[in-house]
Amino acid sequence: MNFLPLGLFAAGLLFCLVCHLSVLYALAFGYVVFFTYGRYCRLSVRKLLSLSWQGIRTIRMVLIVFGLIGLITATWRASGTIPFLVYEAGQIISIVVSLASVAIACNQPLSSIMVQDLCQSLYDDKEEMALALEDTTIVLAALVPWSVAAAVPLAALGASSWGIAAAVYLYLQPLWSWLRTSFRKREQGA
Repeated sequence: MNFLPLGLFAAGLLFCLVCHLSVLYALAFGYVVFFTYGRYCRLSVRKLLSLSWQGIRTIRMVLIVFGLIGLITATWRASGTIPFLVYEAGQIISIVVSLASVAIACNQPLSSIMVQDLCQSLYDDKEEMALALEDTTIVLAALVPWSVAAAVPLAALGASSWGIAAAVYLYLQPLWSWLRTSFRKREQGA
């Protein structure tokens, strides 16, 4: 019998999710279900309301924090802070995705395709996407010791994989590109 109220609540939650209704409806339905189950277990209405109030007092600070977070994020959205953060994070995400794809694919062409597929929604302009691929996937491929872009030149020179540590340009190129793009965007906005 204990699983019946939980199952009803889960069904109500699933119904709200499938029908694209607010989760608040599922929570209200769940409260009614559990309150009714409490009455079935012979708890008084006064006791159930007292327990409900005790639960609200317990999570009071959480509700206040959620309310403040909602106010802050609404202010950020209105002031354009969130789009700025998404744009800046997009640059960093493309670098991380590039390194991961090169580590998996071990070559530049396949990595370029993977990064383009995964990160194309971060860029509005195709030229901007091409430059991002050039400044991340193509350049960073030589920093992964087992990728073709690093292994072949090192083997041809007879150098150890520690030679990658001397490739300072390859470390600085994505950083320079990110800074250049950030300053260009700021100048266009001013």
